[in-house]
Amino acid sequence: MKMKLKSFLIFFSLLLFYISAKAGETDYKKCYDLFEQNRYSQSYQCFNSISKNSIYYPHSLYYRTIIKIKLGRIKPSDFDELIKYRNYALTHYAFFAGIRYFKRKGDYQTALKLADLTDYRALLEEEAPVLLKLKEDIYSYYGQTEKAKRMEKILANEYATSIPGMRAFFKNINYVSENKKLETIRKLVRNNRYKDVLRIAPYLKNKYKKYYYLALAYIKLRKYKKAWSYINYFPKTSDTFGQLIYIMYKRRPKEASNYIKLLHKVGNNKYASKIALDVMTKLFYKGKYYKINTYASYVRHPDYISEKHFLLGLLEYKVGNFENAADEFKTAAKYKNKDKSKIYYWLHLTHKILLDDDLSKYYLIKAASYNNPFSFYSIYSKKKLNVKKTFLDIKSKDLNLPLDEVLTFIYKLKQIGMYKDAYAEANYYYRRAYTLRDKLRLHQVFPELTTREFYKKKYRDLKMYGFSFPRPFQYITNEDIVYAIMRQESLFYPYAVSRSNAIGLMQIMPKTGKWIAMKLGDKDFDVEDLFIPEINIRYGRWYINRLLRMFKGNLFYAIASYNSGPRNVKKFLKKNRIRDVAEFVEFYPFAETRNYVKQVYINYVYYSE
Repeated sequence: MKMKLKSFLIFFSLLLFYISAKAGETDYKKCYDLFEQNRYSQSYQCFNSISKNSIYYPHSLYYRTIIKIKLGRIKPSDFDELIKYRNYALTHYAFFAGIRYFKRKGDYQTALKLADLTDYRALLEEEAPVLLKLKEDIYSYYGQTEKAKRMEKILANEYATSIPGMRAFFKNINYVSENKKLETIRKLVRNNRYKDVLRIAPYLKNKYKKYYYLALAYIKLRKYKKAWSYINYFPKTSDTFGQLIYIMYKRRPKEASNYIKLLHKVGNNKYASKIALDVMTKLFYKGKYYKINTYASYVRHPDYISEKHFLLGLLEYKVGNFENAADEFKTAAKYKNKDKSKIYYWLHLTHKILLDDDLSKYYLIKAASYNNPFSFYSIYSKKKLNVKKTFLDIKSKDLNLPLDEVLTFIYKLKQIGMYKDAYAEANYYYRRAYTLRDKLRLHQVFPELTTREFYKKKYRDLKMYGFSFPRPFQYITNEDIVYAIMRQESLFYPYAVSRSNAIGLMQIMPKTGKWIAMKLGDKDFDVEDLFIPEINIRYGRWYINRLLRMFKGNLFYAIASYNSGPRNVKKFLKKNRIRDVAEFVEFYPFAETRNYVKQVYINYVYYSE
């Protein structure tokens, strides 16, 4: 009887705790909704009613502070309690807002105090440089030279590509390490900021790297005469010389023949072959078959011979010479190739058309025998042979690591739909996660952020690559294609913006977003809504399902349409009679889409397993 009573009391206490926790979540969300509606007085009273024992209390303090700043009623003492919660990102956002407020009001003493408390790592990458510059100015105002210099160095070393960071970088150029200079140049190259590359490259001590980046920048800026003055510094047979000529060719494709002849003349067959193969590929997709053999004779380097014969095999296949195609594919298989599965799959396809079933099946089995987890053809061949599992070795076991208070809080914020705040806290936690165990703990509650970590090559060897295939959103259950596309489009970064202005997790163009909103009846849609994961995913999911219906469930056509548009896919299908998926994948005219389809399918297979 006593045991039953004890069990009942434990159950009842847990039930009360659960009910009170749920009530706390509801109250907190209600307070936040009032804040978003600019009903600051009511919101303040609501946040003020949050108990100190509540897990939401640190964030309620943040919102109360921000409301006071917005209403101009903030006092320096209002920040005292926040100091206890410096392990929360939003606390540092409150300090940041306070610094700006008191500096604007001329109260530099309070601004200085808050500057000492604020950790720049708590802010998102685009916001941190602003804080660091602000702190530098305040420290300089008070003559705290060492602290100001420290802020400058952080700007120069970690945020050199930002406007304040670039200024700090040049101010401290003589103190910036060679590795940091190179790291900054590589970032600038990725962002096409070649004028800034020209400013930094002369400070490199390594002459080879200095001249390489100067030549690269001048090529990209179309100043070819200046580029040649640096290109000629390198030995004509070197890879660097070849790389720069290849980049020059990409900028001036009409000069391809001259570059090939030059490289061939100086004995740089590797890059002569690379350019010739590239030209052959372009001619193939333009339908100018009669010119291909002219360039084929220049492809002599062993790294490219296999791909040359594979392309010639595709050409013979396309024009209906299947026996010649088989011969070319067999020749391609004799030379080294990173993806032999591709060659054997096309041999399977060719012999299937030639009605040689035994050889066709043999080559399909051969294609599937290569265990390359990143090969479309290896995986597709396995699926065609009904192999249920493809590469178990890259899958990771479920985690069951203990969560601390902050991680529990991140999880709860995400559950109640406060994603922006949850992301800020997860990002701060990640910036301070120095051990693999800490990163794995964060992965349990916010895997979309740690995906970028486990996507790195080093984790493939550690059997942890599977952690880069998460299912982080509770409102998507079994829609593997949505996750497959999301992983390829943004690698789960909700605030991603492409060069073409595609936005968010599913990389939706603003124009497409407006059109989908109209179709779904979302009258209050704003382009910025695409940064909200739930909306972005809903729109992306609606669009991919529409494409699937349009192409009668054909996954490959739908994936290609998501990348290059349904009109292009329909146009291609109208002109080409497709008998096998591989024909669509290899004959589709856009290189980006061909690669996209392969990668999304690989993602889809891993998610579906």
